[in-house]
Amino acid sequence: MSKRLSPLDRTHLEECGLNPQDIGRWCGAGAGHDVYDYGEVQVVKIPKIRWIKERLSIITAEDAKQSLRVLEMHFREYSLRSSVHPSRRGSSYCILQQRLGSFENLTSAHLRANKS
Repeated sequence: MSKRLSPLDRTHLEECGLNPQDIGRWCGAGAGHDVYDYGEVQVVKIPKIRWIKERLSIITAEDAKQSLRVLEMHFREYSLRSSVHPSRRGSSYCILQQRLGSFENLTSAHLRANKS
């Protein structure tokens, strides 16, 4: 499946101080974000249903920044370099994150192997 950046997403990127021209291919989607390549070594996570988030203040830019602070404090060795870019309009945001080349999902076997 492939997805193109919508005109509203382009505007949102600009409102977050990011350049829509740096957007590459669509990488996938999580529960709350669409993910696109951004430049050579990063991805950008663009929130879905921004109009609801902006009106109801669900997961604001400040919430995203706080989540990153917690991750960096407790899980620095397991987390990717990330930055939150708040929108000039409303409480929405975009997240820039280091791109993963490959990864393996964490399983209970990994946790058992690390118990020593």
